[in-house]
Amino acid sequence: MLISNINFREGENSMKFSKKLAIAAIPAVMAMSAPQNVNSKLLLMSQEGWEVSFDGAANAFYTHNAAGAFDDATDTNLEQDSIQANSSFTREGDYGVNEEGEDSSNIQVGLLPNVWGMTLKAPTTGGLDMQARIGFYTHIQGGSTASAWNSNGLINNRETNFSVSGDFGTVLMGRTLRLYQQTAILNDQTLFGVGTFAGDSADTTLGRIGAGYLYANFGSQILWTTPGLGPIGLKVSINTPEEPDGDDTNFETSSPAVQFIADVSYDLGPLGTYVWFDGHYQYANFTTTGGNTYQDSNGRDNNGAASTSERTAKDGVEVGGIGTGIKLNYANLSFVGAGFFNSGMGMTLGYTGGFDNALNPINYGGYYAQLNVDLGGGTNVGYSWGQNERYGNKQTRAERIALVAPVIAQEHHNAMVWHNVNDNFRLIAEGGYTETRYFQAGSADATTLSLGAFFFW
Repeated sequence: MLISNINFREGENSMKFSKKLAIAAIPAVMAMSAPQNVNSKLLLMSQEGWEVSFDGAANAFYTHNAAGAFDDATDTNLEQDSIQANSSFTREGDYGVNEEGEDSSNIQVGLLPNVWGMTLKAPTTGGLDMQARIGFYTHIQGGSTASAWNSNGLINNRETNFSVSGDFGTVLMGRTLRLYQQTAILNDQTLFGVGTFAGDSADTTLGRIGAGYLYANFGSQILWTTPGLGPIGLKVSINTPEEPDGDDTNFETSSPAVQFIADVSYDLGPLGTYVWFDGHYQYANFTTTGGNTYQDSNGRDNNGAASTSERTAKDGVEVGGIGTGIKLNYANLSFVGAGFFNSGMGMTLGYTGGFDNALNPINYGGYYAQLNVDLGGGTNVGYSWGQNERYGNKQTRAERIALVAPVIAQEHHNAMVWHNVNDNFRLIAEGGYTETRYFQAGSADATTLSLGAFFFW
């Protein structure tokens, strides 16, 4: 689901950042978690200042997912203005859970797809450094486990961009990983694992996406990284706007989305500290067509024919979120804590389920905590826990129409052991427990066990 050409500053202890890998995709992220510097980018050509390099990674996991029985307990203490305990409501949007009591096994990629990336660097001219990058992402599973002959592993072009660097910093233009929630996911141990199961036919697993942070997602943008400010870093981007709640009929998105990351690195004696803040903001107008008349959240007619909503065509909506986190390194220990809050951006994939029936944004939040221990010799162990939840438990328009009980919380526990055989090869063993809770419709849980490996170049 991710990986990007992120610039990382140099640090100490187990997190050693290699500036040499700032333009590499997988190796750059690998450098964040490996106990040694990773110099596994293949230089294909170097002539008269021009360089072409190739990088990437391949991974595969055996996964076994065991789904427990649904807990149908009804919670009548939660406030809700549009859904009542009703046996006709169904559960959808199961997070990391198969059908009730169903076990499944698969051989698949984990959270990361397989990545094949290429970077072209031009000679420095007029004080400017220029480069371009393209990255292709694919998986190993077909569209369905029932289709043994199906080998349609999709190729997704998630990175295609160029950048110019000088005294003004760096300006990147094109498609790359967005800034909001980026740092939280790149510091998560499930980045190189499976984490939460996403179904037999999914392109990747979910890692901790939806149970600690939102998916940052890739998108078209203009991104400015400030020149060196000592321990302080700042990135700001303007992005192609997204339709709130995926609704291109009722919203106009004439204004771009703005995102940022501000961070600082410093040492307190033997304690290495890294703190970050990130944010997202977008404004959208309602259309002037008839599509913006809606029943309020208490209405039973969900086709928009009648209007008792306070919303009018002249109104607009603000969609935004903030996030923060800290990473501490001391000797062989590494701790990460991160959290976020958003309005209208959803719980898992961003802009999904962000608005109720009256087109009011729904609030969401989440957090995770993680502790990793370097045992030496390339072996590490880690444990993390986190969850996302919906505040107010209001029902989205799509849920109301389909009589679906809203997901109000997603929780994931993750334990992992990994061993770096060398700079290019990693073995992983992992166990995860996931619970999805629904408003007045009980909960569902699942346990996922996985064994896998990564090859980096």
